[in-house]
Amino acid sequence: MLGALFQYVKKCPQMIFMPVRTSVYTNVTAQDLWKTITSVSNAGAKRGRAKRRGATKFKDLNLGQRIGQGKSNIQWPGLNAPVVQGRDIIPITEKPPDPMHQQRLLEVRNRLDRFRRLSIPPSERGFTGGSPAGKSLGQPDPINEITFEDFDSRLVEFKTLQRTIGKIGRKKFTSAFVAVGNGKGLVGYGKALTQDAQHSLQKAKLTASKQLLYIPICDGHTIFHDFYEAYYFTKIRCEKRPPGYGLRCHRIIALLCRLIGIKDIYAKIDGAINSQNITKAFIRGLLKQVK
Repeated sequence: MLGALFQYVKKCPQMIFMPVRTSVYTNVTAQDLWKTITSVSNAGAKRGRAKRRGATKFKDLNLGQRIGQGKSNIQWPGLNAPVVQGRDIIPITEKPPDPMHQQRLLEVRNRLDRFRRLSIPPSERGFTGGSPAGKSLGQPDPINEITFEDFDSRLVEFKTLQRTIGKIGRKKFTSAFVAVGNGKGLVGYGKALTQDAQHSLQKAKLTASKQLLYIPICDGHTIFHDFYEAYYFTKIRCEKRPPGYGLRCHRIIALLCRLIGIKDIYAKIDGAINSQNITKAFIRGLLKQVK
């Protein structure tokens, strides 16, 4: 039967037998295969599934490998070796096996797969994680001939907003709330709302530097007396403390105290914890102090 089939094939040269070597691994690219296990749908991303720790990440399975090198140490002219050496043509030769080849591959993959977080100086860190809130924005820009050499600006709040505009639809905006101070009693805060994030930071910093207030400091380290202040649903109770007590209060109040120059205070917040309301209530209470 097979002999008759081969005789028929010889008489029909136009017939070609091609092996079928197609599967899900050859029809789809590696990038598409990795996308099926590393990506998250739009609905899942809105619910925070894309931010969870331990999520599957893309791995380069060919990391550390070179074309022409493998377990069988063969020299291929034109691939991993020159074709001509002098006047002689280099033939394909098999070299002794390299027992350290697999170990070197594992070392390269283990070294590059590890994620090492870059250390950030304490002066440049924010309140928490990758959030920009609490980070320093540097000195405010000079206004005409007025410079702010001893001042520092800190980002108190940064958020993204959406507004529905007629004939356009939803439009994204960024809101920035910045506080500035020199550590010697001068402090100011400002807010900006623009479409560009960098522009909103610069505008808020400029607004804060134009609205400076002077806060008197008792004995150079604390407040003059205990006080209670409320702003809408945010209520703050502050108490005077002796030298060396430190700043035992909310992180936003501690940030404002460093910008003002207060070193010892105790503060307790009741009600809503709103960044802008906390700032306004605390500074209003400081301005109402009686020396």
